[in-house]
Amino acid sequence: MKLLPFEKLTIESTMSMREIYAQIDDSVMPKKLFGSSDGKLLYGERSNSEFTMYRPIAYNNSFLPIAFGTVNKNSSGCSIEINLRMNMVVSIFMFFWLSFTLFIGSKVLSKPIDFWSFVPLFMFLFGYGMMYLGFWLEVPKLKKLMRSVL
Repeated sequence: MKLLPFEKLTIESTMSMREIYAQIDDSVMPKKLFGSSDGKLLYGERSNSEFTMYRPIAYNNSFLPIAFGTVNKNSSGCSIEINLRMNMVVSIFMFFWLSFTLFIGSKVLSKPIDFWSFVPLFMFLFGYGMMYLGFWLEVPKLKKLMRSVL
């Protein structure tokens, strides 16, 4: 069980770098405010050998995993190094939210225990649970789409 919303993976491919770039360019489109995905599987962009990808969804999920990848040449074709993580702003916000609840919880526990002593614990568990489920439920879906593209 992974506790943090972060994962590294490597995909080995026998395709050339040029073919990988063509696959990415054909399957990934820039984010639109309105309109359809034009048959493309993922939102994102590619710049030289680096790319970002994320799944287009019809609902809001601040914890949606974003794939940051690099294509490297090797002896049998290409190696694609991918880091899956949340949006940086969301990660920073969650760090402060969880730290704040732990800090308040530590202060509350120094007093006699009553119902209100558990509020910081519930806030911590709720925030962590939302982050954990929002990220890890979407990771397999993104991996499946990336494997079909790469």
